[in-house]
Amino acid sequence: MGTDDSSGTEVTREVPLEEFIPDDWKAAGTTSVWIRLYRAFRVSLEELRAAAPVEARPTGLRVSLLIGRPKHPRRGTITLVSEVEWHIEQSADLVAAPEGAYVMLITPFAAVEPGDEPATVNLIDAAAGALAAICGRNAVFERVSDYEYHLDKRTSSRELAWENPIAFDPPRLGARHATIYGVLARILDDNAPRRSKTLLSLRWLEAATRASGVDAYLKYWIALETLLMTSFGDFSPIVQSLSRAYNITSSEAGQRFAIGRMFGLRGRILHAGKQPPIHGTLLQYIEAMCGDLLLETYGLPTFQRAAEVLARADFSLLDALNVGFD
Repeated sequence: MGTDDSSGTEVTREVPLEEFIPDDWKAAGTTSVWIRLYRAFRVSLEELRAAAPVEARPTGLRVSLLIGRPKHPRRGTITLVSEVEWHIEQSADLVAAPEGAYVMLITPFAAVEPGDEPATVNLIDAAAGALAAICGRNAVFERVSDYEYHLDKRTSSRELAWENPIAFDPPRLGARHATIYGVLARILDDNAPRRSKTLLSLRWLEAATRASGVDAYLKYWIALETLLMTSFGDFSPIVQSLSRAYNITSSEAGQRFAIGRMFGLRGRILHAGKQPPIHGTLLQYIEAMCGDLLLETYGLPTFQRAAEVLARADFSLLDALNVGFD
């Protein structure tokens, strides 16, 4: 059973996906739509039945409430067999989700031109965020599937995006094993306020390694800010720590490592709503800087990882930071 946001009409039959796609999208030349399915919990069937018809709907977005077992593409899997070999398994088969309540977000994707996947995902993410803000986390508790549905009734799963470990430097675990133990020992023996700040900073850093784009950039910056900054807008503690780590003046550190520009990019994202493409090497740079600052903060020699990234011939820090301007 489903309730579409356009009329509130209850349906007690298997509903083809085509019925959720507005005619005006088809008339505009849409050839495929992007669908994200969430499972909702603690949903009252009576409340769902009493949903009022929606009078105003956003252009290019539909929110449909479903009760039943919606079908979606089977999740693909990627198995990393070795550093140079991986297996991808993906099936065109559709599987039925468990019986329950679901929210389906739909937006046009492709027409004459191929769809813009990052922009589409951002829109869907924002819609899901609005649902969580207004209705609570249970409205979008479990993300079930993301896929492209073609109006010729084909589906394409979009959940196999991944990062290739070949794109990242070797971790040098053996050579840095003693340093890892040394810094962790100092953190755990530290006084309570700074220990708490450092552990929180490292949690943000770990979260950043699982994100991408502006999400990753902001999380890395929060890791830096949590580790060293004590007041909003004053990033001088970061500059001073870098000057000690590299044995240069604060002026040289600020210019060489472009801390002001990094803070400016953060501001363009957060305060101007910019969502510029973030260079992958820029994320590696700020991650490396976190490592340098962590070791310097706890009185250990750094590996000057940030300088290693800056030295790459194919990377310009200033070009990577000069994004987000109209």
